[in-house]
Amino acid sequence: MKRWRQNSEEDFWREFSDASGQRLSFTVIVDHLTQARKEEDKKMADQARAHYGEEFKNIFCYKKSGVHFVKTKDHDIAKQF
Repeated sequence: MKRWRQNSEEDFWREFSDASGQRLSFTVIVDHLTQARKEEDKKMADQARAHYGEEFKNIFCYKKSGVHFVKTKDHDIAKQF
């Protein structure tokens, strides 16, 4: 829905149609958006790792049952960054 509301309906379907103008299926659109989000999360997580260096493990961490863990999932790191 967020992507649908970003621009006009025309722009949305221009982006999510094949070369012949046929609209892509819901599943294909979701797969495309999921892949784009994963790529963006990876880019942001890599930036966070480079920016914080040795301090990364102290900033991007959490405690579970009293045990300290460093975040490893790009999505979680990007969300915090």
